[in-house]
Amino acid sequence: MSQKTSEPEVCQTLLDFVSEGTYPGSENIAVSEFPPSVLSKELELISEARQQVEKEIGFQSRENTFDADGWMSQAKQLHADIERSRLTAREIVAQHEKTKPFELKVADAAAKVKLVQTEIAFNQAVTSTLEAVQKLCQQLDAGRVALSCGQVTAAIETVEEITKSLKKDSLFTNTNIMNILSKNIMGLRQEVAEYLRTRWNEQVRIDKDKRELQVRTIDGITLEETVAALLRLELFPSVNEKFQRDLTATIIDAIILPGVDGRSHGVRVGEFAINVDPEPSAAPVSEVLDRIVEVLGYLRCCLPTLILDLLSDSFVPKLSSDLISGWLSSAIPTDLSGLGEFEKTLNHVLQFTQTLESLGWHGEEELVSWVQQAPRLWLTRRRIHSLDQVRNVLAAKGGITRQVEKVETENVTQADQTLLHTTFDEWHAQWDNNKEEVTLREKYNITDIPDAVLAIVRQQIADAEALSQPTYSTSKVAPSGPGLLALPTLIIAMYKAIASSFYVLKLKSGQIYLYNDSQYLASQIRAIAEERQLTRLKPDIVSLEKFGKLAYMKEMQVQRTIVSDLLDGAQGFNRCSEQPFLGECENAVSATVDRIRDVYKEWQPILSYSALLQSIGSLLSTVLNKIIIDTEELGDIPEAQSKRLVLFCNKISTLEDLFMPEPVAGAEAVPMTAIYVPNWFKFQYLVNILESSLADIKYLWVEGELRLEFSADEVVDLIKALFAESDHRRKAIAEIRRTSRG
Repeated sequence: MSQKTSEPEVCQTLLDFVSEGTYPGSENIAVSEFPPSVLSKELELISEARQQVEKEIGFQSRENTFDADGWMSQAKQLHADIERSRLTAREIVAQHEKTKPFELKVADAAAKVKLVQTEIAFNQAVTSTLEAVQKLCQQLDAGRVALSCGQVTAAIETVEEITKSLKKDSLFTNTNIMNILSKNIMGLRQEVAEYLRTRWNEQVRIDKDKRELQVRTIDGITLEETVAALLRLELFPSVNEKFQRDLTATIIDAIILPGVDGRSHGVRVGEFAINVDPEPSAAPVSEVLDRIVEVLGYLRCCLPTLILDLLSDSFVPKLSSDLISGWLSSAIPTDLSGLGEFEKTLNHVLQFTQTLESLGWHGEEELVSWVQQAPRLWLTRRRIHSLDQVRNVLAAKGGITRQVEKVETENVTQADQTLLHTTFDEWHAQWDNNKEEVTLREKYNITDIPDAVLAIVRQQIADAEALSQPTYSTSKVAPSGPGLLALPTLIIAMYKAIASSFYVLKLKSGQIYLYNDSQYLASQIRAIAEERQLTRLKPDIVSLEKFGKLAYMKEMQVQRTIVSDLLDGAQGFNRCSEQPFLGECENAVSATVDRIRDVYKEWQPILSYSALLQSIGSLLSTVLNKIIIDTEELGDIPEAQSKRLVLFCNKISTLEDLFMPEPVAGAEAVPMTAIYVPNWFKFQYLVNILESSLADIKYLWVEGELRLEFSADEVVDLIKALFAESDHRRKAIAEIRRTSRG
């Protein structure tokens, strides 16, 4: 404690806390110690405080005394009241028990009254229902009587009234009477419907066998009355639909759906009937339209307006579609010579639509649209026809071949002239700075397909130019002239799309013929495009050339695969000097040589000479490359095996005679194998290595041109395979490696 607190303060603070619950107001008092010496004094203070509280409680008790006798008196009075209430309750319960028999009698009487009331209501309802049923039955009988007397309107009104009554009256809901009445009403309705259908068939009679239509009035009843009755029963849509079907099948189809192109049945229109001629006859479009007008005119005169309006909604649009598909589409010409007649057809169609409108028919919008779209339709027809021509050409032609000449002008050096003399004919030459302009000619074979396709292309271009002339300035299809120039692109696309399958199926070496034909067709179209300045055809020409080259590449790949597979029979020439491996190697090499010669004979009449040599050179190069690789992969080549390899290589080398140039007077024939077979020299050096001594090989490497074809590693590997380990071999290998680095 920082300051000492007095004992009285401590005692008083503790007493205040005990009696009042107050805390010390000073921090010094709160933290001060409670000495044992003040304990007795603190107990005295607490005792005094207790006595004071007891005195206050006694004083308060004396002031608040109450009247106990009064309270007891009131309690007794309350008890007496409770007893009286109990007696009253018992009397009420007793009286209630005495009234139960009377209540039971009242309830029984009320139930009997309710039952009687229910019986009365039921009898009244039955009576009302029976009266209503009787009335409805009388109405049904009256309706049948009216129908039997021909009063169909009264019968229909009866059906409508009874139906309305049944829906309105809830007495018949979910009852057997309702079912019976509904069946009776349905029966009367069916009788009326059958009567109306019979009367309709009598008034509108269509005889399919005789191909005849009659419209007449029966017993003074008009067709309008029959139609009105059918409408009230909601039967007219089905009747009208059947009428349209029968009219179309019997009359209209005979006119516009000929069994033979350009032939149609004639019609005879009388006052009361339309008759169709039994046999069709040749008829132009104008006559067919006139026959349709006669039929529609008769229908306008004989049929009610209501029927005509409904007919126009569906019948005329279908009629228009059938006319377009059956007659008008086929009337679109595929060449300019038919445009005059086509113009007349367009005028007849317009006149036909105007006549329909004047007769009160509607729904001819499709025909009007067809006339307005004549330029587009004609162009579409030309496109379809030209593509069909391409298909027909590919399907029908291809058996006849002919030789054509390819002419190219190139600038070549004088050093190349000798080679040109051996491969091409010189037509014209001019010298300029040691270069010569030479026109080269090559001949190759094509089928008759490209000429036919070319004729189709030329026709489109010629017609497009003709339509731009004043002669066709008033023609309705003249605006389609520029569109014809887009057809060659489609023709070329069609040719590329389907040519491959036709060539392969119809021609031996079809892919090679396809290559020649594509190149020839591209060159001819290029000439046309340059002459007519049709730059839009340049991409098509390029794609056509690529298409032909792709066909050639596919065929070359097939042939490469074949010769590679044949040579695989040698199994890499491993142990080729021993049987049975020797026989397999001999067969593989012979088969490969024969295959290349067969391809040469097969392609010789087709390809140009240079293309033929390039093709055979590519195949031979594939064979040589495989032989070189297989030989280099042999780890050990004994002398016997080496000799056999030389024999096999010599067998392959006999193919050199395929590369002899065409004979030229005064010039010695030199094989051109090295020109067309890139690895020919390497192959010949391989033969030299196989049959040469170690010194000869070293000489070829050091002094000769062996290093131009083989790498040092290749030569070293071959030496290791051919020669046993020796000091000479090590020196030769060292010399080869040294000179290769130098």
